[in-house]
Amino acid sequence: SSAMEVYPDFFPPGAVGTVRAGEAGGYVWQALEALSEQNNQAHKMAWAARLFRWVSVLGLVAIPFTLVATKALDSSFEEVSGLPGYIQGVGRELTGPLGWIVGLIIVTYVVAAALMRKTEHRPLRHRLGTALPIFGRRAKIESLANFNWHLSKLSEAGIPPSTAWNLASSALPNEEFARRMEAVGQTVLDKNKLSELVRRSGMFPFEYVGLVETGEMAGHLPGALEQASRLAADDLKQADRVAKVSLYGAYLAMFAVIAVVCCATFYSGYFNSLYKHTVGETEAE
Repeated sequence: SSAMEVYPDFFPPGAVGTVRAGEAGGYVWQALEALSEQNNQAHKMAWAARLFRWVSVLGLVAIPFTLVATKALDSSFEEVSGLPGYIQGVGRELTGPLGWIVGLIIVTYVVAAALMRKTEHRPLRHRLGTALPIFGRRAKIESLANFNWHLSKLSEAGIPPSTAWNLASSALPNEEFARRMEAVGQTVLDKNKLSELVRRSGMFPFEYVGLVETGEMAGHLPGALEQASRLAADDLKQADRVAKVSLYGAYLAMFAVIAVVCCATFYSGYFNSLYKHTVGETEAE
């Protein structure tokens, strides 16, 4: 973990914390296996989110570009007819206000994406991610699943509650949730019970708190934490399905809206231009 910490561009704090917790609890190989699976899932979700951004930008570009295409139709009926005139008209429109709008959208996206990819902006990305309606919930469930799993392993290894809490907090993939959990861990002592920390954090569902309390009273806390970890893993699978369905639904809705707007714009522009240069008036007139 100390070697990984030297390369923050390759290993985010959650990855370093995962290996550090594994080193402290004696389950390094399992921690690395869990980290590999987590990275695979994160990679898939990142590509889905990236595609959604691309679709959004293409939609924003498609509407003004459709206006460029319709306005350029006038040129195909004027001095230069046919395709050469149309191409000339597209070039003229792209150097005007509509072209500047298209360029501004593309440049803004490229610059913003380049800035947000920087390592120093990772906490901001994670903070913004927690605010999204569906993906914020998934990030929370993913963090809780990781947290419960590490707590069960560390508790089984006999690590004191506050130490186990801080180690598990540093292993969370989302830095915003890790910060919140670490803030709770900094205010407690080793004599505090885990159930007290779980309740104080305000992050866990009610049934998780009950499981931890029951495990403490029954003297089998690691087993209770392992059960809570399995429940959180099941919740994460459901959250993944909801996130994927939501993304696909958003794709379809966005494609439909863009297609309708662009087709309606081009259709009306084409016939208005045709009317104008054949009968001397537009369809609207």
